[in-house]
This record gives sequence, structure tokens and C-alpha cells, in this order.
Amino acid sequence: LQFQDPLKPMESTDFVAQLAQFRELESALETNKKLDSLVQSTAVMNNLNAAGLLGRTIQRIGGSISHTAEQSEKILYRLNDDASEVVIHVANEVGSVVKTLTMKELQVQGTHEVTWDGKDNNGKKLPAGNYTYAGASIDASGKSASIEISTKGVVTGISYEDGKVLALVNGTAVPMGEIAKVLQ
Repeated sequence: LQFQDPLKPMESTDFVAQLAQFRELESALETNKKLDSLVQSTAVMNNLNAAGLLGRTIQRIGGSISHTAEQSEKILYRLNDDASEVVIHVANEVGSVVKTLTMKELQVQGTHEVTWDGKDNNGKKLPAGNYTYAGASIDASGKSASIEISTKGVVTGISYEDGKVLALVNGTAVPMGEIAKVLQ
């Protein structure tokens, strides 16, 4: 009001429109404050929920794991159809296949598990490091099909990086979105 020209008074409709805009702006700012508070509260709840996974066995989507030389690894795979043969390749950090696991018996549709003993194709113990798994199956008619690979392990720690909650599983930081199941 103090900046109005007394010789050119503002029309009442313009004045009411400006007041309404100020109210909308104030309401939007208040909404943003409440949303920020809600986001912080949700983050705290997610962090507390993640702590509840400590010591639990989880199934993780994807085929990568940080392998230690002293342990064997359980690899889970899901078949969409019955298979007469399943092949899983284990590759090292540079992508070279170090172990091929072949299951030639008939397997029905569903989830299966195979254990990799941490050795290469020659029976030599492999060093600790990051390894990946990929696989395929062959159905009764001889057609090749991809399979869904996952791994399982015990959650030994929780970390928070860049606003994300990560579960430490078999030495690998796993984003919460990659956890498919809590098994135990």
C-alpha cells in the first residue's frame, strides 16, 4: 500500500488478486517446510528399519558378490520354465570367466540354489574379490532361455551414503531396493 501512487489508486480487483497471490505463496512455503520435515522423518524410519535387518539372511537381486577366500557362495537362480540344463558362469573383477557351474539334471520351474566353492575350473582356490554371476538354461526342446540370478547372505552392517541406506552383505554394500526377500 505504501508504494501506491495516490494519483493512480489501485483498483480493488487488482488489490484482491495480489493479496490472493501472497496467500498462495505463503501457503506454498509452509507446505515446503512440512514436506521437508516429512522427508526427514521418513529417512529416520528407513534407517531404523534397516537396522532391523542386522543378522538376518536376505536374498539380493543380481549376481555380484564380494567373495572371501575362506567361504563358499550360495547362488540362487529362478527358472521361468522347466530346464534340462542350467549353466552359470562366475567371472572375476575384469570379466574373465573363472568357473562354470553346469547342472544337467531336469529342473522344474521355480527357484533353485547351487553352491560355488570359491574355486576355479581347475580346482584352485580363488582370491578374495568381487565376482559376478550370469546364467542361462536350456529347455526340453533345446531352446536357450535366460535365468534370473540372485544371491543370499547375512546382513552384517548398515551404512548410509549419499542419503541412501546400504546393507553390508558378504562384504558388499547392497542398496535396500535390491533386497528381494528377508529369509530369516
